[in-house]
Amino acid sequence: NGSVEEQAAGSAVHNWRVGTEGDGLADLSLMPVPVPTRPRVVHVCAGYEFSCVIDEEGGVWTCGLGTAGQLGHGVRRSEGYPRRVDALSGLRVRSAACGEYHTLFVLEDGSLWACGEPLRVAARFVIALERGGGTSCPELLPRPVPGLEGRRVIAAAASAFHSVVVTLGREPPSSGTHGQSCLWAFGDGEYGRLGLGNHGLQATPARVHEWTTTTTTALRPHSSAAHQ
Repeated sequence: NGSVEEQAAGSAVHNWRVGTEGDGLADLSLMPVPVPTRPRVVHVCAGYEFSCVIDEEGGVWTCGLGTAGQLGHGVRRSEGYPRRVDALSGLRVRSAACGEYHTLFVLEDGSLWACGEPLRVAARFVIALERGGGTSCPELLPRPVPGLEGRRVIAAAASAFHSVVVTLGREPPSSGTHGQSCLWAFGDGEYGRLGLGNHGLQATPARVHEWTTTTTTALRPHSSAAHQ
């Protein structure tokens, strides 16, 4: 099972998928078929059985599996065709990243938003998360990700249990990172995938020590980034 999408010539979106009974997406298509989207599509990304499309006006459309709130429509429900994310109306989204159970949105103003379960973690972390004031409950609507205030997000990547973010530094010249792009990570740090020197849970983005970067990709169970 799963979905694969490509951005085809003319900025049309094509999709092919084998669905499962009960998820509302049981139609079978073995060849790409046009998906109705308006206006022009400029960005497409795919997660675990769900997809996200950004149009030229900065609007966001999602479809596929939505049981963890990863589609951002305010409900735990799947969508067979792209549906506009109304919670982001009036905001311009530049790019998005889909994990297994969450979606990240990078806005034109440099802020980072998320929906779904960006902190879906192994059972060993749930108690620690709640004791720390966090929650393992899904966000059914996109909301700003705390911890990056005053920094401009330029890239984000999402995996099953963690996310990584690149920011354009706004620190003062005395900080040593003025004008540099910095790498941040959050989520489940099992196997050391966050690069923070431990295996723990990081509820909000934490800077990866002494790391400047230009591009980033989140991979399960590890993370990688291209060093500047």
